[in-house]
Amino acid sequence: MPQSPHHNHRLDWARAIALLAVVVIHTKPFMSSLLINQQPWIGMLMNQLARFAVPLFFVIAGYLIQPRLVQSTAITLRSYSRPLLRMWGLWTLLYLLLPFNLKTLGSEGYLVERSNYWRHLASAPLDSLLEGGMVHLWYIPGLLCALGLTALLVNRGWLRWLLPMSLALYLLGLLAGSYQSLSGIDLGITTRNGPFFSWLMFALGFEARRRRWQLSPYTAMAMMLIGMNIHIFEGLALSHFDVDFISHDFLFGTPLWGMGLFMLLNALPDTDKRLPFKLSSEDVLGIYLCHMLVLIYLFNLAGMLELSPLLRDVLITPLTCVISWLWVRGIKLTPLQLLVTRQTA
Repeated sequence: MPQSPHHNHRLDWARAIALLAVVVIHTKPFMSSLLINQQPWIGMLMNQLARFAVPLFFVIAGYLIQPRLVQSTAITLRSYSRPLLRMWGLWTLLYLLLPFNLKTLGSEGYLVERSNYWRHLASAPLDSLLEGGMVHLWYIPGLLCALGLTALLVNRGWLRWLLPMSLALYLLGLLAGSYQSLSGIDLGITTRNGPFFSWLMFALGFEARRRRWQLSPYTAMAMMLIGMNIHIFEGLALSHFDVDFISHDFLFGTPLWGMGLFMLLNALPDTDKRLPFKLSSEDVLGIYLCHMLVLIYLFNLAGMLELSPLLRDVLITPLTCVISWLWVRGIKLTPLQLLVTRQTA
C-alpha cells in the first residue's frame, strides 16, 4: 500500500465520486418518476448504490490521520477537532435560522415557518444534539466521536482493542437501527448518529495504514462487490419486515463494501491524472456542508416553476453539485471563508 507523502490523486477522485453519491442520496432522483410496477425501483436502487460514500469518507479520514494521531495524539486531536467543531457550529446556526419552505414563509411568516422546524428538532433532542441544525451534519460529530475514541485507545496503548470494540459498537448500532424491528433493541436514538457506525469505518482506515494492509486489485474488487451485494440483499430482505428499503445508511455488508473500494483504490497503479476541476479536500467538506441548503431551495424553485417530476429529477442532482461548488469557491474569497475552511483565523 502506498505510504509516500506525495499527493494521492486517487483519493481526490474517490472524494469527488463519494461526494456525488452523497448528493444523490439527498436529492433522491427518480423517486416519483420512471416507475416500474408503480414502484420507484430506479430511484431506490440509485439511493442504496450510493451508500458507499460516507463509509468511504470515514475510511479515508482514518487512513490519512493515522501517522499524526500516533505520533502526537493530543495535539492532533485538538488541531483536527477545533476547526471541525467551529464549522459544524456555524452551519448548525445557519440551518436553524434560514427558512426552508418559501411558500410557508410567504403566507404565514418567518416565525411560523421556523417554529415548525424547531419543534421537529425538539421532538428528538438527543438526535438533534448529535446532528446539529440539519440531518446531514451528523457526519462531523460522528467523525469526531471516532477520532476521540481512537485517540483514547492510542493514548492508553490499547490499539489491539480498536477493531473489536468498534465492531461491537457497529453490531449494536445495526441491531438498534435497521434491524430494530427484528431485535427489539431500542436505544432511544438514531444509531447512525454518534460513534456506532463511524468508529468502525474510521478504525478500518486507521488500521489499513498502521498495519500496511494490501490486497490485489481483483481481491479488493471481489470484496467490494460482495459487500455491495450483501448490502442490497439485506435492504431487500428487511423490506419484507416493513423497513423502508432506502432508509439504510449502514448494514452488515457496508463495511466490506466501503473497505473493498478503498483497498481497490490503493491497489491500483498510482496516477498523476488530476480532476478536470479544482476540488480540494476542503472544497469537498464545504460542498458537503452547504449542499442541503442548495437542494432545499432548488426544490422550492422547482415547485414554483411547476416542473414535471422527470425534469426535476434529471436537473436536481447536477445543479446541486455545480451551484454548491461555485458557492464554496466564492465563499473562500470572502471573510465568510471560515464556513468552508479549517483556517483558525
